[in-house]
Amino acid sequence: MPEPRPWTTRRIMKLAVLLLVPLAGFAWLADAVGAAREVARASVCVGKLKCIAVALLNYHDANGALPPAYSTDASGRPLLSWRVLILPYMEYADLYNRFRPDEPWDGPNNIRLLDEMPPGFACATLQPNVSHSTPGRFTNFLAAAGPGTAFPGGEPVKLADIKDGLDETILVVESDQAEVPWTAPIDLDASAGGLVGMPTAARWPTTPHPSGLRVATADGMIPILDPEKLRRELPAVASIAGARRYAWTTSSRSPDRQGPPR
Repeated sequence: MPEPRPWTTRRIMKLAVLLLVPLAGFAWLADAVGAAREVARASVCVGKLKCIAVALLNYHDANGALPPAYSTDASGRPLLSWRVLILPYMEYADLYNRFRPDEPWDGPNNIRLLDEMPPGFACATLQPNVSHSTPGRFTNFLAAAGPGTAFPGGEPVKLADIKDGLDETILVVESDQAEVPWTAPIDLDASAGGLVGMPTAARWPTTPHPSGLRVATADGMIPILDPEKLRRELPAVASIAGARRYAWTTSSRSPDRQGPPR
């Protein structure tokens, strides 16, 4: 029986190379699959924003104005988010009818509906069991709100009031910046970052998508922006009368509704 060959440094190096080549291939394949999945999830988020934009425009057609940032009671106290108000225009009329319109979002009846958030209000990358365990009650789609925007508060704004051009005015931003209950009257403060209705969360919009941050404009376009650029420009592009033009980087128009609404 021949003596086994000794394990020289050269033999060990050759074996290491033979083992590392397939491992590197598996790692490359895993990275490629992960990247492809993220591209798919990012495309899903574009579709979700398009659906939201179309629902906002259909609400305008039916009611003569965009929804207010939130509904109010007789004293002006915020009750329910615009996300609840557009449910009938997203084929969730049954869910909408289960809300009590005279009760705040965290009232005894309405709080029970918090866990029934439609999937269209959550980023695909931040869904449970994808990147982390986000409960199905926090939204990633926030209105660009505050004085001078299309969502100034409890008062509705007409598209005719938008003087900068519908394609130049942001309505909704996708962001992973905070845990915002989807029914709550909480949105992005367009002038100062952070959140209207949640003053402790003072961060500008961020995104889990490497390709950029998605927004919806008043004509149904979904531009994809650099978050830092949006941070500099948001007060101007969220204003309905900022008299400033913005060079979008990439955009996608909703197939369900072409061009500005009448």
